Amino acid sequence: MWDTAGTDGTDAETLSDTIDDVSTEPSEARPTSRWRTSRPPASWDGSVEPSSCIVELPLRLYWSDGHNRFDLADISERRLLYQIVLAEGTPDDVCEFLHPRTLLEIWDELWLSAAVHEAWDGWVEARRHAVV
Repeated sequence: MWDTAGTDGTDAETLSDTIDDVSTEPSEARPTSRWRTSRPPASWDGSVEPSSCIVELPLRLYWSDGHNRFDLADISERRLLYQIVLAEGTPDDVCEFLHPRTLLEIWDELWLSAAVHEAWDGWVEARRHAVV
């Protein structure tokens, strides 16, 4: 399922501890549409990993084509799931469906609105610098 080692050989526990130790205030919520806002969760311990490689999003997050199941082994489906949750989800949804290390790894490959970038770029950059 999820690789337990970082791309630089760092083990998952060390990486998770590093991600958690970065003390930055959550970004101010940014509107992603007329009704939604995006912001990193105040606390995201990174311990939530999917129990299988298939994730099913609730219809309130993805309702477009009836295909709300995502195979995380498929990089294009993984990116789509992350894009949807970041744009449409709440901080609780982020904690439930996403994994912080994976988000850091695929961040530059995601197609996100300027509002989502504005809300999340500081979180991503702070953790990338902490990992290095």
